[in-house]
Amino acid sequence: MRAAGVADPVSQDVRCGPVVVGFDGSRHGLAVLDWAAEEAAASGHDLTICHADPAPTPDGADPLLAGALRRARDRLGSRRVAVRLFATPADDALLRLANTASLVVLGGAPVGVAHRLLGSTVLRVAGRSPAPSVVIRPGTGWASTPFDGHVVVGVDGSSHGSAALMFGFAFATRHRAPLAVVHVAPTSPCGSWIESRDPLPAAEPPGLAALTELVEPFRRAYPQVPVERAVLVGHPADQLLAAVDRALLLVVGRRARRHLPAVTLGSTSQAIVARAPCPVAVCP
Repeated sequence: MRAAGVADPVSQDVRCGPVVVGFDGSRHGLAVLDWAAEEAAASGHDLTICHADPAPTPDGADPLLAGALRRARDRLGSRRVAVRLFATPADDALLRLANTASLVVLGGAPVGVAHRLLGSTVLRVAGRSPAPSVVIRPGTGWASTPFDGHVVVGVDGSSHGSAALMFGFAFATRHRAPLAVVHVAPTSPCGSWIESRDPLPAAEPPGLAALTELVEPFRRAYPQVPVERAVLVGHPADQLLAAVDRALLLVVGRRARRHLPAVTLGSTSQAIVARAPCPVAVCP
């Protein structure tokens, strides 16, 4: 792994618009709404509830939407919560609001549902949103993993790694959580290495020096966040997913598939969004 050539990654602009959450009227939609409201409370941003319907009605006339609105306003106060109604497909509505959002929160398919059933709305929004997006799937894993309760940031040395680290450190600060920075190497003579668990081998794990260089500016900028490094060995998606069963959040950068304009998430990001047992943030 080579560190991206970013002069001062910590000084990049932080988006300051509302947290936008897509609400589909389902039971899981309420859980997604609750997650978005908690993040809005922690970050100090307002909350915008996006509801797309071919025949929209005033928010007071839809009992599910009215209940969601009351739920959010009970948490944040009336002035910090807005509803936007659209007579368009959900992905078009969410991408429109994403232009001025600080974060877009989406509900994904349940854990265990086939990858192909993830849904075009989630893939299109996560692949094209100019704001970071978080995908939350129903069902959580219970297997103990090295990063229980951590914010886990996957990095590969590209410029997307800096964006993911910036988001991850800010989120960990707001939620007072430890952070793990993980690089996945295809092979290693010493196997997988996790800083809090393993002594440093004589042969340094591949990519560790570049990972350390990439993380150091953020460690200095966020000294209150406990940080550990890890180099895992194998396929990136498989290794990250195996490590985050009970993580607070998994953060990855977005690598565009420019030859496929309708679905622009790279294969690793797409696999992670489709299969992760914890919330996933995708950073552009």
